[in-house]
Amino acid sequence: MTVHLRELRLLRVTEPEESDRFVVTEGEGDAFELLSPAYVDELTGKVILAGQLRRVAGPAGVKAGEEA
Repeated sequence: MTVHLRELRLLRVTEPEESDRFVVTEGEGDAFELLSPAYVDELTGKVILAGQLRRVAGPAGVKAGEEA
């Protein structure tokens, strides 16, 4: 699938730091869990399909997008 996406010039985004490419669907907390990746046009940077995130309680002091 990765090769096919590359041929179509689509990027698969799985990092919550790119929050403008995701919809937060539910949950509580400061950290995020990936429910589905976002797909972005490599040439234009436009979101083709928004991903989904869920808020989760993370370790103390860890904010969204940071690693413990």
